[in-house]
Amino acid sequence: MERLTIEQINELAEKWLNKTITAEEEAQLYQWYDTDGEQPLSWTGEDESEEMLRSRLYKAIKERTTRSRTLRIWVSSAAAAILVMAISSIYFLNNRQASTTGQAKYEKRQSTAPTLTLSNGKRIILSDSGSETFTEASGITITKSSGGGLIYHISETNEQADKIGYNTIETPKGCQYQIVLPDQTKVWLNASSSLTYPIKFERDKRAVKLIGEGYFEVAHNKKAPFKVTSSSHVVEVLGTHFNINAYADEPNAKVTLLEGSVLVENHNKLKHFLSPGQQAVITEKSMNVNNVDTELAVAWKGGNFFFDDTPIFEIMRQISRWYNVEEVVYKGDLSALRLGGSISRTKSLEEVLKLLEVTELVHFTINGKRIIVTK
Repeated sequence: MERLTIEQINELAEKWLNKTITAEEEAQLYQWYDTDGEQPLSWTGEDESEEMLRSRLYKAIKERTTRSRTLRIWVSSAAAAILVMAISSIYFLNNRQASTTGQAKYEKRQSTAPTLTLSNGKRIILSDSGSETFTEASGITITKSSGGGLIYHISETNEQADKIGYNTIETPKGCQYQIVLPDQTKVWLNASSSLTYPIKFERDKRAVKLIGEGYFEVAHNKKAPFKVTSSSHVVEVLGTHFNINAYADEPNAKVTLLEGSVLVENHNKLKHFLSPGQQAVITEKSMNVNNVDTELAVAWKGGNFFFDDTPIFEIMRQISRWYNVEEVVYKGDLSALRLGGSISRTKSLEEVLKLLEVTELVHFTINGKRIIVTK
């Protein structure tokens, strides 16, 4: 099939919404989605208000949830940009406004900041504003950029130093942080995570320890493999891009490869080389490898929640880490409840929960730092 133009895609999307699309045109739209799903639509409906547009889209998607297909459409209007995603039989609308009547506003981020613990035990609070420079050891300096993030600098005079000290960076709930390690490897840490690493890597190996979740862009060095150890597994690479989710409260760890190649090994000595687009789901005794949408695994790095037929329990664990929720109480049997969609993590907790409630499959009650989840 010839590649569709933006105008053709928008025309097909409009027909799909209006139920005037033919079988042949619908096949074209689905084929476009299967191959070019990342291309956004720019459909404009200037003759409709935001509420009318939202209502029409909601109705259209609700009527199509009997389909086994997945269709994702970005729709923009003069009033607001609305992301609509239908995944299998689960759907919700991401609108700009959400009612919070009768509920106290939750902060979008924790008031606390990441902390850096130096090899001498000194703890440094990494505030968001201003740049700073710290001296860790002779010939080693750490620069905190004004935009947030740490960069290590090693002078030539320190290259031969025998003593290796370790630093640890920790992110609280509601916060993520970036660091450039001494070998120029870039790491993004998600909320409630920590990374322990040497202030100077050895010549023949590079090893760090991760708790929680991190995205790695490893600087290539064929003479010194890069190893990431978590509670359930070890990932070894020479240079590549990958994401590790290894929170203690998750039932398993996940390693997702975006670029290059990695060797994953669990504590039971099960090993597997991953190719780009693959994810290893790991426990101490097992390892399963699947092809996945890597966008889902790294959405947090871009500031989004991204769910794809995700169990409600996993969704609430992600929300709890970002909004400092202390307890989630489930009432009724919610084991079969799965949701899908994308929501910005810049929204308040109330807004996020209201968007999930649009599905009419779940209801939330906020009581202090506790959330009650019911059908």
